[in-house]
Amino acid sequence: MREFVVLAKAEMVNWFGRNVYRNTKDPAERKRRTLLRATIAFLLVVALGYVAGGAYGLSALHVGSYIPTLYTIVAAMVVLLVGLITVRGNLYREKDREMLSALPVRGLPIAAARLFHMYLNGVVAAAVVLVPSYVVYAVCEKPGAAFYPCAALSLLVIPILPTAIAAWVGILVTAILSRMRHKVLAEVLLAILAVVGLFVLPAVLSGGKLSSLSSLNLSGGGKTNAELTEEISKAMADVMEKLETSVPVLSTWGKTVRGNAAGMALFGLLSLVVFLLTALVIGRNFFSITAKLAPAAVHREYRMERLSSRSAMSALVRKEAKRYFSSGVYVSNTIIGAVLTVVIAVALAFVSPSELLAKAGNIPVNINADAVLPFLFGMCICMMSITASALSMEGKNWWIVKSLPVDGRSILGAKILFDLCIWAPFYAVTEIVLLFTFRTTVAGRILLLLLPAAYIVFAAVWGMFCNVHFPKFHWENATEAVKQSAAAGLAIAGVLTAVIPGVAVCLLPEAYVTPVSAGVLAVLLLVTALLYGRVAKTNLLDMN
Repeated sequence: MREFVVLAKAEMVNWFGRNVYRNTKDPAERKRRTLLRATIAFLLVVALGYVAGGAYGLSALHVGSYIPTLYTIVAAMVVLLVGLITVRGNLYREKDREMLSALPVRGLPIAAARLFHMYLNGVVAAAVVLVPSYVVYAVCEKPGAAFYPCAALSLLVIPILPTAIAAWVGILVTAILSRMRHKVLAEVLLAILAVVGLFVLPAVLSGGKLSSLSSLNLSGGGKTNAELTEEISKAMADVMEKLETSVPVLSTWGKTVRGNAAGMALFGLLSLVVFLLTALVIGRNFFSITAKLAPAAVHREYRMERLSSRSAMSALVRKEAKRYFSSGVYVSNTIIGAVLTVVIAVALAFVSPSELLAKAGNIPVNINADAVLPFLFGMCICMMSITASALSMEGKNWWIVKSLPVDGRSILGAKILFDLCIWAPFYAVTEIVLLFTFRTTVAGRILLLLLPAAYIVFAAVWGMFCNVHFPKFHWENATEAVKQSAAAGLAIAGVLTAVIPGVAVCLLPEAYVTPVSAGVLAVLLLVTALLYGRVAKTNLLDMN
């Protein structure tokens, strides 16, 4: 037990970077981390407001009784996703395996401490979903007194099983990938299948009931607001009933959260038993498991081939390509949005946004759904920017980059150019597909060509701007640099903010769509040019 306490404290000493923030002596570093904390706090407030708004909407539609069940599912999925993303970096680290194996420490306390770290991360992720939804449920639905202790317990109980599942899935996936010849390709395909599964699973579990929500006549036929509310409420209730029928445990869990303290305690006890068994099994075989999970290297005989010379920019771009395609996490995290963009373009051959709105009925607000498509494609194709992690991925080799006989502008420019080269094929395929699947005016076609291209360039420059100011060179796993860095989060937030004008454009009259979209395009290009000017002046020697 003493070993577990010491190791758990060591795991949590720099939780969310608090130790570095507290002890750093560099004013510039403290300023950067303060800005980062403020940004994270803002995004947290936005997330809490979004969850609370969704819960209030359910209550307004008279299906508020399903809030505990629905948001419990969401919280469990979020915890599982966070666990799957961080399991390789938190539990199965490769860099400190040899050091730990030489110490007089058993594998059980090491595994238990790392699982506890993952569990606390899950509690934080679950709290973002559960706390606002439970507050809205308590205010609007006025449950009995038994709900409150059950709700408090559920916050601690819900993350237990997803954390244990993430640990076992991490073993399985890592073991499979570490023995495959084409590891990067396998990891990318697995990530794409997982994303597609997240879209398909709800429809499968609801037995197709979700499609009934999209076919509702929201305001046609002279219906009153009360009639519309009743119709939507009935459809949503059917969906939830189908989900509970397909997965009976959801119905049981909903009743437990609403006030069954004994059931909550029993579920928590069973979850704890599974968690402890997971820690016990993994801990007893910790060093053998981590050794087997290490990637198998295949050494090939080196052969001298014909030498060739290239320009500095060409060599730098090729270097970026080799680094990018050598990391499955890097590729899978950035490529999914581009793949979904092509899928959406193909889907327009069967259903157009205008047809969906027409099916919805006489909506009081005039919405031009076609006007938002250029912004939508621009956002999807480059939301996960490659450049947001391009500098961080250098890691311990950053000193080599700084020692190259090439100016910093060329190094950063090559990273931006490689980002554009990756998105160019997806952009070209999307535009070619849209020529056959989407009909629009000449001005609309021009905007459909220019706006996504402008967003791609903006995302590349903005991602590099973020990575220059928030580099993360000290990491143990590529997941930390690609998914858990400040630059990656800020890059996504910047692209989402830049797409906000698209929401406003779709509400404008038809006569104003083209000039306003052109104005947005001009502003976007101007901001991109200003950001690139700041990036080009970066002194790489000052970055550590």
